[in-house]
Amino acid sequence: PGTVLQRFIWVWLHALQFCVSNQCVDPAEDRKNQPWRPIPSGKISLSAASRLRWALLVACLALSASWGAFGPSTALSLATLAYNELRMSSWWFTRNALNAVGYVSFCVGAARAGSSNFGTGLRGIETLLSIHVVHALIIMTTIQAQDFKDVEGDTSVGRHTLPILYPVGSRVATAVIIPMWSVLVIHLWTISTALAAAIVGVGLLAGLGFFCCRSTDSDRRSYMLYNVWLCLLHVAPFVRRGKIIR
Repeated sequence: PGTVLQRFIWVWLHALQFCVSNQCVDPAEDRKNQPWRPIPSGKISLSAASRLRWALLVACLALSASWGAFGPSTALSLATLAYNELRMSSWWFTRNALNAVGYVSFCVGAARAGSSNFGTGLRGIETLLSIHVVHALIIMTTIQAQDFKDVEGDTSVGRHTLPILYPVGSRVATAVIIPMWSVLVIHLWTISTALAAAIVGVGLLAGLGFFCCRSTDSDRRSYMLYNVWLCLLHVAPFVRRGKIIR
């Protein structure tokens, strides 16, 4: 129970660090895309949020050092800095790449926090490494799914996301790549029939949603399905036919 709580706190604290950092950078964009957020809605001032942002950085690194997750915390904190304050999220390639680094850092950090036997033995480390590499590639090639619903706001602040640069091509690519990854993951890991069907089904719904339904509200729904699909993919390597891999 203690380790589970530590992992929950680690993920929550680092997610809070990223969110506060992200919302401090472009409050003007949030007034267009997410006006309910704390800064544009007036619940907290920009200066107070900025102080909180840097305090959270120190807290995340200090906590991670004591819980054995300093490496992924450092990687995640640097990716957050590059993505937000250095504005490397403005170009689609660095945006996707930093998202991949961030997602994998979250996974590794959550696994390491409070754990004394992370990746038992060389074979265990190699297996975990292969899983994280696959997940990073999935994020790198599909995370533009989050940008379709934000085209108006991203355009106003000068971002060059894939949906802005290639409005039709990015939808076609996303609709094709998501089902392709679904099939590949099923072949990479021997998973149960029910989980395989869920991955393929949700992936198809998300991909077709981005391609066929192009309103902002539809893109939000498709993005929710995309996140369900990602959750299923994260579970897949550890749930083999008839048993859970620990």
